[in-house]
Formats: sequence, structure tokens, C-alpha cells
Amino acid sequence: MPDYSELRARVLARFEGCDYDPNGPTVFAWHVHHDRPCEPLTEPIANRVDYITAEKEQREIPTRLEWLRPVRGDLPGDVKEAGDKYRKARDKYLEAGDKCREAWDKYQEAAGKYQEAGDKCRKARDKYQEAAYKCKTDIEALYAIECPGGPWDGEKMVFARSRIEREPKK
Repeated sequence: MPDYSELRARVLARFEGCDYDPNGPTVFAWHVHHDRPCEPLTEPIANRVDYITAEKEQREIPTRLEWLRPVRGDLPGDVKEAGDKYRKARDKYLEAGDKCREAWDKYQEAAGKYQEAGDKCRKARDKYQEAAYKCKTDIEALYAIECPGGPWDGEKMVFARSRIEREPKK
């Protein structure tokens, strides 16, 4: 892979004092991307240079870096205003994305704990059911003492039939 350190240094020198600053004014640049001549910077120019040198075709890199430069003249007011609004909206969007990822990470952690707790709960329930089955006779004897005439038939609760289910009185 060719060494682009000299071209990189020239690009960074061009943006000295006019690079992206989230708290500063919107900076516009030429040839940030191939499909538009100029646009507002949405991150430090070094990030874009690193991306170009790492990801773009070798034959494109010298041209991209040679022509990547800050806009020095005055763009039309509508363009500057729209670019400023875009940059601010994008910053908020990225910030919201960071918060969303943080929330997702917390959710994933909580979901793992929830799953783990559910597994422990099911194991405890199974052990309880085993113990209750082994002691079924003792439990039924205690039930007979504490709930004489109760609605338990040994398998389930038995409910009185509704008036519709009963035979009519004669």
C-alpha cells in the first residue's frame, strides 16, 4: 500500500484553523464525497482522510486527497443556513444514536439477567413440584384439617355449577 502521509499532511494543513468543531461555526469543504461538490463537515477532516486512505480504491486516493479542501469564499446564505441546520441536526441524531446504543446495551444486560432469573425460577418451581409430589399425602392430610369440606378433589378445585348447568327445579 502506498504511503499517503505527505498528502495527508497537506490536507490537514489546509484545514488548520477551520476544521470541524461541534461547538464552532459550520465549516464547508470541497470534495468530501464524490457525489456533491461541497458540503458541511460533520466530523474532523482527519477522520475523512483516514477513511479515504483505508477504504477507497488506490487509483482514487491521490485525486480525492488533492482536491479535499475547505471552502474559503462565501456560499449563498441559504446554503450556509441549510448546511448549519443539517450539521446541528446530524449532531443531535448521532448523540441520540449514542444514547440508544447505551440503552440497548443496558437492555441486553437486563435481558440476560432476566433470562438467568427465569431459568433459576423454573428450576426452583420444578424442585418445589417434585417435593410437593413426594409429600402429597401429608399435604392432603393437612388440607383436610385446615380446609374441611373445601373444593379440592385431589387433582383440582371443583366449582359449583352455574344455574344454567343445573337441572331445573320441579
